Amino acid sequence: MITLRQARLNKDLTQSKVAKKIKMSNANLINIEKNRCIPNATTFLKLCNLYGIDPREVIFLTKNQTKSCIKKFKSKSKPRVRKSKKSHSTI
Repeated sequence: MITLRQARLNKDLTQSKVAKKIKMSNANLINIEKNRCIPNATTFLKLCNLYGIDPREVIFLTKNQTKSCIKKFKSKSKPRVRKSKKSHSTI
């Protein structure tokens, strides 16, 4: 899964270069990347083609949702250390 912003950054493209290539305003692209609006199908496919990504792999997340997903991913990828149970021996 990838966001449109991350796909653009992976291709080392600026927002203004992308906006010019697909003939849209820079402000509109910013709003799409920040999930303030969702692109129409034509614009979405143009972006996917430009970035070389499969449209089925694109995920739309707000900044807070992205942070939350990253936090969950990092916590799952850390090895868990189990605390050993103290043995209770009776004398």
